[in-house]
Amino acid sequence: MRDVFVPNGENMTISTEELKSAFRRVLHGEEPYSHQVEFGREVMSERNAILSAGTGSGKTEAALVPALLSGKRVFLLYPTKALLHDQFGRVEKIANNVLDKSPRIVVDTGDDDDATGYSADIVLTNLDKFVFRMFGYGKKRYGYSYPFRLTRDRRKSLLIFDEAHAYDETIFAHLWFVLNKLTYEKRVQTLLLSATLPEKFITALRDVEHRAFPRPDTEGFFALVEDAERRTGTQLYSGTVSQDEAIEKAARLFADGRRVVLIFRRIRGDGGLQAAWKKLRGELGGEMARVEDGNVVGSVLAYHGGQLPPHRKRVLKRLLELDGEKEPYLLLATHAMEVGVDISTEVMFCGAGGGEFMLDPDGFVQQIGRCARRRGESGEVFLMLDKEGEVPSFAEKLEEGAEISPETKRSITAMNEPPDTARAEGGIEYLHDEALYRYVHDHVPENRELWERGVLVTRDWEPNIELVFSEERDGETWIGGLPQQRFWGGDEVSESVSLTMGQAVLLAPRCAWVFTGRDEANDSTVRLALGGEKQRTLDEVRGQLGYPNMRDARQAPIMLLAPEGVRKEIFEDDNLGLSAEGNGEIKSIYSGYPNITRYEATLKKRNPSTTLKLQWDEPKKPEEE
Repeated sequence: MRDVFVPNGENMTISTEELKSAFRRVLHGEEPYSHQVEFGREVMSERNAILSAGTGSGKTEAALVPALLSGKRVFLLYPTKALLHDQFGRVEKIANNVLDKSPRIVVDTGDDDDATGYSADIVLTNLDKFVFRMFGYGKKRYGYSYPFRLTRDRRKSLLIFDEAHAYDETIFAHLWFVLNKLTYEKRVQTLLLSATLPEKFITALRDVEHRAFPRPDTEGFFALVEDAERRTGTQLYSGTVSQDEAIEKAARLFADGRRVVLIFRRIRGDGGLQAAWKKLRGELGGEMARVEDGNVVGSVLAYHGGQLPPHRKRVLKRLLELDGEKEPYLLLATHAMEVGVDISTEVMFCGAGGGEFMLDPDGFVQQIGRCARRRGESGEVFLMLDKEGEVPSFAEKLEEGAEISPETKRSITAMNEPPDTARAEGGIEYLHDEALYRYVHDHVPENRELWERGVLVTRDWEPNIELVFSEERDGETWIGGLPQQRFWGGDEVSESVSLTMGQAVLLAPRCAWVFTGRDEANDSTVRLALGGEKQRTLDEVRGQLGYPNMRDARQAPIMLLAPEGVRKEIFEDDNLGLSAEGNGEIKSIYSGYPNITRYEATLKKRNPSTTLKLQWDEPKKPEEE
């Protein structure tokens, strides 16, 4: 029996049988798959590893079980913010089955603030926020704790990129930066899990020729564990349909007792999820989702990133209940459904999109992984075309009436070309100037000005501004999911929607402006409103919170508060979510740097008359250079 060293400071060893026993506790007595045990051995041996396995193969369990046994602090990085909260319960169950005591688990996203300073046992986050924390950003007094606990704490860290995709160049730059600074330089153990990583991408990450990450010839960078066994049912490709045809067909199938999913490429506007929801509402009114006694009832559901997090959780709970009981449902979703949601629908309509919203090969394979997900089942897959009728290039691999076989999926996945690593690395090093890294990690004081300037890459480059709502609940005013006194006292909001800068410009004149900072003793969070009863000016807010200026959009501590009247106009109901259409003006201005484009958004308010200009930098696109 092979023993595996566990590096948790206690010099203990765990046998393969003990590892299997932990898997059995998580898998309700079932034996683990061979690839789960093999991957577990790699994890317990402190190797970096990639797990390439199909849907339904237990990738999360394969990584998380041995990671928890190792005694390290575990960071689970997911591709979308919507997925983080939805995965909390699943991670909690796995952890409670593996460990003798309940671990401390936190969710850290752009909407939340990790009060533990990364001292929790398990941190769920996304790549953007994680890179943000690497530089020590956050509450000024405690920002240093994040990079410290990642790289210098006595308790070692372990990174798990769950549902790693064939990233586009922007997001790949983030991943490459993390691999450079943490995995390679600081030797932080890293795991990547995916059902859709093409061979070229895996080769780039493994760096078998030692070009990107120079090291001794005997030292690998990533071990690779693969699972070629088929663990799902069969999916038949049934061809293309228009969006109107898809909605009508989906309604009929649902009425016939089938489980049906429609996935859209956008939420708002013509051809978006909200328009389809309104059409179905006229036909299936009594079946539409609604909240009763704190729970969602009904079997026509909507799930997307424009909803408030608590409602999305309730929808997911209802969806899993219906799917588990094989009861009929009709789900309208966006790409948030591509990963992490364990359902097995009978019919799936995948929105093809078009132009910048075109469905990519990776997204398609991820989506159909939710159709006939369980062995022995069969399902149908349609491509749902926009009114332009544009068909994605990967459709040439599909044959109408034929099964979408594992070989077909691999050929589609292979169409994802890995980004250029040299370009990605150059871009990330330019925007994440080494001075920022050295200031936080090596305490080089002359780099403080750059650090405080807030140069930071985000997933879409463009920053977001949070929108919260004021409403009456049982005769009391609530803001952002909190009683108003707790909101103004600085408690973390639980209900907010992320706005693009264009949306923020459009909505700013109709909303209150709320600024968040620290009190004079720097001990607690406070919130101040512009104007209001005290008629505060922007300069007064800046002075009280200690912000000399608020030009940098990534650092401006502002959120917009929509009063109840505005809420009713732009947030019709919990299912539709934010429905405000259109965008305010965003200008491109001179940055002074040859490879950087600077943008400026101007927020305006009438009472009191106020103008706030917010700027951010983006790398120039190849066609701009």
